[in-house]
Amino acid sequence: MPQTNLKEYIKNNLEKGYGLNTIRIALLRWGYSPKDTDPILVKLMQQTPETNDNQTNKSEIQNPFLKLIINPNAFFEETDTYQLNKSMKYLFYSFLVFFIFNPLILFTINLIKKNKSSILIATLLTNTISNLFFSISLLILCSLFLGAVFLTLRFAIKRAPNPRMMISSFSFSIVPYILINSLSNLDFYPIVSIISMNIGFLNLNVFFLWSLALFSLAISKNMNIDYKRTLVLVLIPFFVLLGIIILSFFSAIKAGLLGLVFEVF
Repeated sequence: MPQTNLKEYIKNNLEKGYGLNTIRIALLRWGYSPKDTDPILVKLMQQTPETNDNQTNKSEIQNPFLKLIINPNAFFEETDTYQLNKSMKYLFYSFLVFFIFNPLILFTINLIKKNKSSILIATLLTNTISNLFFSISLLILCSLFLGAVFLTLRFAIKRAPNPRMMISSFSFSIVPYILINSLSNLDFYPIVSIISMNIGFLNLNVFFLWSLALFSLAISKNMNIDYKRTLVLVLIPFFVLLGIIILSFFSAIKAGLLGLVFEVF
């Protein structure tokens, strides 16, 4: 795109209400160099300061965590999903909240029930070990899943997705699932999770499916693919992988391997 057309494109999007930072991220995703975009953006910023992203509408959601949950479309429009450090920070904080609030809720419930201190300590210890296994299981599942999605997208659209973008996008997308799992010790959690399936220490429920929908949205925006098609291409490898895990799990039960493990521990 020539410089004049690029300038007009940016102006038109500014008039539509998009911020300069949002437009810049979109252009970089489409392969434009910062050397081409930044001089034009700087000039337009000086000419039209009222369109700067810093001067946002009062009704716009400012908190990034809330925006990810309430308005994911805007979140992925404005977030550079190639920034792996930022997504890792989101993931770290979500796990931190999980490891703090999950046992804290359990501790409060036990205090209300006036359980003995020995029972309280044993319960908290069991919960901590369970949370560690949950986190490890989730990371393993996600690694396998991302590999399967990478191969599916490469085969289906004949274009390999950027691995950095995929990891970053999924790290953002899995945050709501981890945060909501912080409430898993509450009595109403099984009710709100609606559809759920326990595989080992993992509870795959409707919130995990929501994270997959967010991941599909991020992929569709970064690779310019139709969202519905992307959702199908994400769900297929997930259910195939889930089927393999379930078959392996039942095969292990049939062979008596899991019973042997439980006897050891």
